[in-house]
Amino acid sequence: MPKIKVKAIVNPVAGSGSSLHRWPEIKDMVMKITSDISYTSSPGHATLLAAEAVSAGFDGIIIVGGDGTINEVVQAAAERDVILAPLSSGTGSDFMRSLGLPEAHQILESLASGIFTRIDSGLMEYGTRQRRFLNIMEAGFGAEVMLYVNSHRRSRGAFNTGVIRSLWKLRTYGITLRYGTTVQSLESVEIVVANGRYFGGGMLASPDSSLTDGMLDIHIVGGMGRMELLSKLGKLRNGTYISDRKVNTYHLSEFSMEGNAPMEADGENMGVLPVTVRAVPHSLSIAGKIAGNTHAES
Repeated sequence: MPKIKVKAIVNPVAGSGSSLHRWPEIKDMVMKITSDISYTSSPGHATLLAAEAVSAGFDGIIIVGGDGTINEVVQAAAERDVILAPLSSGTGSDFMRSLGLPEAHQILESLASGIFTRIDSGLMEYGTRQRRFLNIMEAGFGAEVMLYVNSHRRSRGAFNTGVIRSLWKLRTYGITLRYGTTVQSLESVEIVVANGRYFGGGMLASPDSSLTDGMLDIHIVGGMGRMELLSKLGKLRNGTYISDRKVNTYHLSEFSMEGNAPMEADGENMGVLPVTVRAVPHSLSIAGKIAGNTHAES
């Protein structure tokens, strides 16, 4: 098959600089496919670089960075005819866990061969803005944690510290959930909206979620105090929290939420509710045949 036209986007500060340390071992593999390499220099730069690549007719985009860098590229690449090849080198790597943690050489070989899987994305609409997410969006406690993490990006153990610090801000939010003709009023400390399965650096947020089913899983954690939430963090890490009597789960393609809870998506803070969210089926092409997903193409 003819050689494909590929752009590489590298975030040198992803993972508190771990991306830059890992780049030399990845670079030789990338250079076998493309010499067109750009380095991001500021938040949002990856989106601009990806948009330029799409406009220039590139067939593939290699992404060297963390979940945030991948998310930025997705903003420009969703529903476009371009294959994404994420080579995670960030702190969390939660999207790569949802993919089954394929090795870099496997992803690049698939890209070079034009083998890819179509996956879903989530689309948030809030105020006059839109934002895509690949993995997880949250409202409530988790978004408070990410406010801390994102203001302490270079601090080791920022996520765990953020959880402890945010416990003192724990509160219950009044949420109105709307889907179809149904309207429900709920009390919640945390809402997880899942396209992928993991967040927070390997916490199994939604064990039954699929990247290719055209649906989103919504886990709404009811009101509870600090000590009760702290005692259940282990269940959040291994995904068993979804069977708790205080957790309501919904499997929806589109819904809206109202309230004043803060939001985050793929690790980036997004203001506060209200928001409308919908799944966009098969809106992205990811290099490789993803384990457990059936929409692989070549």
